[in-house]
Amino acid sequence: MGLAPGCGTQFFARTTGYQKACEYILTSKTFSAKKAKELGMVNIVVKSGQMDDTIKQFAEKFRKLPPLAVGNAKMLINKSFKNYMISHLELASKTASESAATEDF
Repeated sequence: MGLAPGCGTQFFARTTGYQKACEYILTSKTFSAKKAKELGMVNIVVKSGQMDDTIKQFAEKFRKLPPLAVGNAKMLINKSFKNYMISHLELASKTASESAATEDF
């Protein structure tokens, strides 16, 4: 097509690694859902008829989790890509201390 990728390159490179990202993006190589799971792009592959039940199972798991703790964990995961190790450890420690004072704990 002769057009640079418009989106997804950062996500793809972070999840698959530099070499695999180059292999697939630079050569326009396609892949199946099974291969996406092998590459670490998705956590689970289900048949289309099982999609609703799988979503309900995940939703039920998340519904039972402590929301503040999960939110803080997600924030820490997201910031881990930008923070330096020491500053991230400090943030994680601070967040854990603050979480200990919540109803979630």
